[in-house]
Amino acid sequence: MKMKKILLGVLALTLVLSSCAKNDNKTTSIEKTSTQYSVVDSENRTVVFKDVPTTVVIMSDTAISPLVQLGKASNIIGIDTKVLKSGKLMYSCLKYPEILDLPLVGSVKEPNFEKLIELNPDVIIIKSRGMAADTIQSKTGIPVISTKTIDGFIYNYYEILGKVFKEEEKANSLIAFMESKINMINEKIKDIPESDRKSFFCSIYVNDRDFGNTFKAITSLDIAGAKNVAKNANNVNSWGLATVSSEQILEWNPDYLILELPTNKNDATIKELREDPILAMTDAVKNDSLLYTYGSYSIPKDLPRILTEGLYFCHKLYPQLFSLEFTNEQIEEVNRFTYDLGLVTPVEN
Repeated sequence: MKMKKILLGVLALTLVLSSCAKNDNKTTSIEKTSTQYSVVDSENRTVVFKDVPTTVVIMSDTAISPLVQLGKASNIIGIDTKVLKSGKLMYSCLKYPEILDLPLVGSVKEPNFEKLIELNPDVIIIKSRGMAADTIQSKTGIPVISTKTIDGFIYNYYEILGKVFKEEEKANSLIAFMESKINMINEKIKDIPESDRKSFFCSIYVNDRDFGNTFKAITSLDIAGAKNVAKNANNVNSWGLATVSSEQILEWNPDYLILELPTNKNDATIKELREDPILAMTDAVKNDSLLYTYGSYSIPKDLPRILTEGLYFCHKLYPQLFSLEFTNEQIEEVNRFTYDLGLVTPVEN
């Protein structure tokens, strides 16, 4: 009888342990399933990930900058032709020049599907509007995140990519840092009366010596509290590029004429702007109130670059509030926090 009770006790204990093991396995299974998550991209598409991506092909010359700032440069295994074309002027590729030597996967309009499938990244990030993301995803079987440029100082890239790579804390830190700089600028310029705010016309894409190409909104100059005389321009293409005549610029007669910084020998210079027979009659030319942009508009939208250009214009337009030393210190701080770079292009008086 005593032996029978012992055997029954052992059997009961075995059943309990077996049940616990099954429950443990069930818990593990649930934990593995819970790694799946979804992200809504710029096209309002819901993209599902089974795990956090470790490899990425970047087909967005705009999204590569926040991607690098989030610490994902080493995760990039392929680029498109747009990144290659713009990369030489981008801080992300200045910091990591090896990015430009990565395999090419065509373009968003003409993707190289065979190369994409061969590289087999965990995610493809593109810049597009329309059906491109769905097409690439369906033909490769690889998750595709679509991003698109939004006017103004908007943090959508950081928010989306932070969710994709589970780097929300880092993304929020970058956003908070840049927001603090914007708030600092706003605080310093808030007491400048509207009548004392400087007006400007900014000429971009001027390799054909036509100085009438501009944007109705120049974010860096908006940050500096300047007034864009072209804000109500009518002749605007699908990319937001406005074209006006030299006669119209003369009629507006802004305080400053600003020219896109030349990056090659074919780009127009301030000397050529001075020699334009109509623009030579503006007060800006007569007063030598002529400036280059801090960077080139041929590079894609990069918020730290826009912010540093905003600081540059603050110094140029309102030097009584933004000394040369202070401005360079602020620009260097932005470069170090976002790209771990020093003062790449010092502002000069």
